[in-house]
Amino acid sequence: AAAGRIDDARRAVDRARSLASAAGDGATLARIELTSGNLLALHGSAEAAVDAFRRAAEQAGATGERALRAKALLNQARLAQSLGRNRLQTRHDSPLAQLLARRAGLNLAA
Repeated sequence: AAAGRIDDARRAVDRARSLASAAGDGATLARIELTSGNLLALHGSAEAAVDAFRRAAEQAGATGERALRAKALLNQARLAQSLGRNRLQTRHDSPLAQLLARRAGLNLAA
């Protein structure tokens, strides 16, 4: 039953993404990507969630939605932190990971 609800939610997000994209509504598209990232993170698709948060941050930045951009960056950094330092050992030294961590007030090197 839960798997069916997850699939329904993913289909709803995909449909909303298509509609917002077709309408050229960048702010709504950023919110949809943020929602998609949250959904993916909750259901164990960390890499896909990181990509969705990245798209949300980029779209929010392009439309001047500063608070939404900050939320997407924070969610991305929190997800990285929750994955644990050992799992991120090869990735957390990247400039992007460090930038995200600094913006979120995290210290991944600790």
